[in-house]
Amino acid sequence: MELRHCRSFLAVAETLSFRAAAEQVNVSQSALSRQIQQLEEALGVQLFDRSRRAVELTAAGRAFVPEARRVLDQADRAQRAAQRAARGETGQLTIGFVGPAIYGAVPTLVRAFRAEAPDVEVRLHEMRTEAQRTALRDGTIDVGFAGLEPDAPALRSEIVGQDEVMMVLPADHPR
Repeated sequence: MELRHCRSFLAVAETLSFRAAAEQVNVSQSALSRQIQQLEEALGVQLFDRSRRAVELTAAGRAFVPEARRVLDQADRAQRAAQRAARGETGQLTIGFVGPAIYGAVPTLVRAFRAEAPDVEVRLHEMRTEAQRTALRDGTIDVGFAGLEPDAPALRSEIVGQDEVMMVLPADHPR
Protein backbone atom coordinates (compact mmCIF):
# COMPACT_ATOMS: atom_id res chain seq x y z
CA MET A 1 0.00 0.00 0.00
CA GLU A 2 1.32 3.41 -0.95
CA LEU A 3 0.40 6.89 0.24
CA ARG A 4 -0.98 7.74 -3.19
CA HIS A 5 -3.37 4.80 -2.81
CA CYS A 6 -4.66 6.27 0.45
CA ARG A 7 -5.03 9.72 -1.13
CA SER A 8 -6.90 8.29 -4.08
CA PHE A 9 -9.11 6.16 -1.85
CA LEU A 10 -10.05 9.15 0.32
CA ALA A 11 -10.80 11.26 -2.74
CA VAL A 12 -13.23 8.61 -4.01
CA ALA A 13 -14.67 8.07 -0.52
CA GLU A 14 -15.32 11.80 -0.09
CA THR A 15 -16.77 12.45 -3.55
CA LEU A 16 -18.29 9.00 -4.21
CA SER A 17 -17.31 9.62 -7.82
CA PHE A 18 -14.30 8.22 -9.67
CA ARG A 19 -14.47 11.08 -12.19
CA ALA A 20 -14.50 13.84 -9.54
CA ALA A 21 -11.85 12.05 -7.47
CA ALA A 22 -9.58 11.69 -10.50
CA GLU A 23 -9.79 15.44 -11.09
CA GLN A 24 -9.10 16.10 -7.40
CA VAL A 25 -5.93 13.99 -7.29
CA ASN A 26 -4.94 15.05 -10.81
CA VAL A 27 -4.78 11.63 -12.49
CA SER A 28 -6.81 10.02 -15.23
CA GLN A 29 -9.93 8.14 -14.23
CA SER A 30 -8.44 4.85 -15.46
CA ALA A 31 -5.27 5.40 -13.41
CA LEU A 32 -7.38 6.15 -10.35
CA SER A 33 -9.42 2.97 -10.89
CA ARG A 34 -6.18 0.94 -11.13
CA GLN A 35 -4.89 2.50 -7.87
CA ILE A 36 -8.11 1.58 -6.07
CA GLN A 37 -7.96 -1.96 -7.47
CA GLN A 38 -4.32 -2.27 -6.33
CA LEU A 39 -5.28 -1.04 -2.87
CA GLU A 40 -8.18 -3.48 -2.65
CA GLU A 41 -5.87 -6.32 -3.72
CA ALA A 42 -3.24 -5.31 -1.17
CA LEU A 43 -5.86 -5.18 1.60
CA GLY A 44 -7.71 -8.24 0.41
CA VAL A 45 -11.11 -6.49 0.69
CA GLN A 46 -13.51 -4.60 -1.52
CA LEU A 47 -13.70 -0.95 -0.47
CA PHE A 48 -16.44 0.24 -2.83
CA ASP A 49 -19.67 -1.13 -4.28
CA ARG A 50 -19.66 0.04 -7.86
CA SER A 51 -22.79 0.19 -9.97
CA ARG A 52 -23.68 2.11 -13.08
CA ARG A 53 -25.58 4.66 -11.02
CA ALA A 54 -23.52 5.10 -7.85
CA VAL A 55 -20.35 4.40 -5.94
CA GLU A 56 -20.80 3.48 -2.28
CA LEU A 57 -18.40 2.53 0.47
CA THR A 58 -18.56 -1.04 1.73
CA ALA A 59 -18.33 -1.76 5.46
CA ALA A 60 -14.60 -2.34 4.94
CA GLY A 61 -14.35 0.98 3.10
CA ARG A 62 -16.13 2.85 5.90
CA ALA A 63 -13.76 1.27 8.44
CA PHE A 64 -10.74 2.18 6.31
CA VAL A 65 -11.60 5.90 5.95
CA PRO A 66 -10.42 7.09 9.41
CA GLU A 67 -7.36 4.84 9.28
CA ALA A 68 -6.34 6.15 5.85
CA ARG A 69 -6.71 9.70 7.17
CA ARG A 70 -4.50 8.83 10.16
CA VAL A 71 -1.87 7.33 7.83
CA LEU A 72 -1.79 10.49 5.70
CA ASP A 73 -1.77 12.77 8.75
CA GLN A 74 1.14 10.79 10.22
CA ALA A 75 3.01 10.94 6.91
CA ASP A 76 2.52 14.73 6.86
CA ARG A 77 3.79 15.00 10.46
CA ALA A 78 6.81 12.86 9.58
CA GLN A 79 7.58 15.08 6.59
CA ARG A 80 7.32 18.26 8.67
CA ALA A 81 9.52 16.74 11.40
CA ALA A 82 12.20 15.84 8.87
CA GLN A 83 12.06 19.33 7.36
CA ARG A 84 12.28 20.98 10.80
CA ALA A 85 15.27 18.80 11.66
CA ALA A 86 16.97 19.69 8.37
CA ARG A 87 16.50 23.39 9.18
CA GLY A 88 17.94 22.86 12.69
CA GLU A 89 14.60 23.48 14.39
CA THR A 90 14.69 20.30 16.47
CA GLY A 91 17.24 18.66 18.68
CA GLN A 92 19.33 20.24 21.37
CA LEU A 93 21.44 23.38 21.77
CA THR A 94 23.94 23.43 24.60
CA ILE A 95 25.11 26.87 25.69
CA GLY A 96 27.98 27.76 27.97
CA PHE A 97 28.06 31.15 29.65
CA VAL A 98 30.09 33.09 32.16
CA GLY A 99 28.07 34.05 35.24
CA PRO A 100 27.51 37.75 34.47
CA ALA A 101 26.25 36.97 30.94
CA ILE A 102 23.01 35.61 32.42
CA TYR A 103 22.15 39.22 33.34
CA GLY A 104 22.99 40.57 29.89
CA ALA A 105 22.34 39.36 26.36
CA VAL A 106 21.92 35.63 27.08
CA PRO A 107 18.29 35.64 28.29
CA THR A 108 17.16 37.85 25.41
CA LEU A 109 18.98 35.75 22.81
CA VAL A 110 17.76 32.45 24.27
CA ARG A 111 14.16 33.73 24.41
CA ALA A 112 14.35 34.84 20.75
CA PHE A 113 15.86 31.50 19.74
CA ARG A 114 13.15 29.54 21.57
CA ALA A 115 10.48 31.58 19.78
CA GLU A 116 12.03 30.68 16.42
CA ALA A 117 12.78 27.02 17.24
CA PRO A 118 10.40 25.85 19.98
CA ASP A 119 11.24 22.18 19.39
CA VAL A 120 14.92 22.65 20.21
CA GLU A 121 15.83 21.84 23.79
CA VAL A 122 18.13 24.55 25.17
CA ARG A 123 20.59 23.58 27.90
CA LEU A 124 22.52 26.27 29.77
CA HIS A 125 25.79 25.62 31.61
CA GLU A 126 27.66 28.23 33.63
CA MET A 127 31.38 27.89 32.98
CA ARG A 128 34.50 30.00 32.89
CA THR A 129 35.82 31.32 29.58
CA GLU A 130 38.69 28.81 29.30
CA ALA A 131 36.35 25.91 30.05
CA GLN A 132 34.07 27.16 27.26
CA ARG A 133 36.96 27.20 24.81
CA THR A 134 37.72 23.58 25.63
CA ALA A 135 34.03 22.58 25.52
CA LEU A 136 33.59 24.25 22.13
CA ARG A 137 36.60 22.43 20.72
CA ASP A 138 35.48 19.02 21.98
CA GLY A 139 31.81 19.56 21.10
CA THR A 140 30.46 19.53 24.66
CA ILE A 141 28.75 22.88 24.04
CA ASP A 142 27.49 24.36 20.79
CA VAL A 143 27.91 28.04 21.61
CA GLY A 144 29.50 30.01 24.42
CA PHE A 145 29.02 33.42 25.95
CA ALA A 146 32.36 34.41 27.38
CA GLY A 147 34.00 37.49 28.80
CA LEU A 148 36.92 37.55 26.38
CA GLU A 149 37.41 36.78 22.71
CA PRO A 150 38.69 33.26 22.09
CA ASP A 151 42.39 33.01 21.46
CA ALA A 152 41.97 29.90 19.28
CA PRO A 153 41.90 30.27 15.49
CA ALA A 154 39.39 27.38 15.24
CA LEU A 155 36.80 29.44 17.13
CA ARG A 156 34.87 32.40 15.77
CA SER A 157 33.57 35.18 17.99
CA GLU A 158 31.04 37.92 17.64
CA ILE A 159 30.20 40.70 20.10
CA VAL A 160 26.57 40.36 21.21
CA GLY A 161 26.63 42.76 24.13
CA GLN A 162 28.84 44.61 26.55
CA ASP A 163 28.65 44.68 30.30
CA GLU A 164 29.11 47.79 32.34
CA VAL A 165 31.69 47.30 35.04
CA MET A 166 31.64 49.52 38.05
CA MET A 167 33.58 49.67 41.24
CA VAL A 168 31.69 50.02 44.51
CA LEU A 169 33.45 51.37 47.59
CA PRO A 170 32.33 52.26 51.07
CA ALA A 171 31.00 55.82 51.28
CA ASP A 172 33.88 56.86 53.58
CA HIS A 173 36.63 55.44 51.31
CA PRO A 174 39.29 58.04 50.44
CA ARG A 175 39.05 57.24 46.72
